[in-house]
This record gives sequence, C-alpha cells and structure tokens, in this order.
Amino acid sequence: FFHRPEMFYSPDKLVKAYDVPAPTPSFVYGAFGRRPLPTKDEIVGDTVDSIAARFNLRYSEQKLLNAMAGLVAEDSESLRKFLDNDVTLFDSSQFNKIGGLPALARFEHRDEVFGALRQSMLVRQSIQGAINV
Repeated sequence: FFHRPEMFYSPDKLVKAYDVPAPTPSFVYGAFGRRPLPTKDEIVGDTVDSIAARFNLRYSEQKLLNAMAGLVAEDSESLRKFLDNDVTLFDSSQFNKIGGLPALARFEHRDEVFGALRQSMLVRQSIQGAINV
C-alpha cells in the first residue's frame, strides 16, 4: 500500500488542485497545521508590495502592477500574453479603469518592473498551475 501510491502530488498538481500559486513549503506547512495556506489575493498582494518597494513605485504604477499580477494569477490566457509581451492584454477592462495604454506608456520603469514580476514566485507558480497535469 505505502510502496505503490496510486496518487501522488507534485508542486504543479498542488498549485492546480488548490488553485493557489503558492510554493511547495506553503502546502506542507498548511498540511501540518503550522501556517494557513495563503490565499491567491494574499500572494498577489505580497508580490506587488515587494516589487513596489524594490522599485519605489507611485500609487498609480502600483495599481497597474496589482491589476497585472491579479490577472496573471487568475487567467492562464492572460499569463501567456504577459509572458509573450502581448500588449493586447492592456486593452481589457481592468486596465481601462486605471488608465489603459496611456498609463502604461507613463510607467517609468515598466520593463524592469514587469521583468521582476515575470521572475516572481507568483508567476513561476502560476505557470506550474497552468500546465496541463
């Protein structure tokens, strides 16, 4: 029984099963009751706060980053567009409410900030969750 498990979990399966782009230790701590599993919104918020502090973002830039991070965490098609640098992603209603393409054009360190988001745990774990398991 224990030597032949019929079902096992890998990091990508955990992300997909729980729909939370958290690293593997978060799932382990949650299973043992050490810490609650963070929500997707908490992970997005922590990621945005970290990047905003690193690049000293203005409020409007932080809102744009938050919208992008939230969209990437929620939707695999948006994640693909973000990774492919597809600017049609910024035509969605989330971005039109906060300035759309003109706000993106005024974003001073856009490439560096979005590069940091691409390298973040949020995006890496979202990629794992988007993979068909």
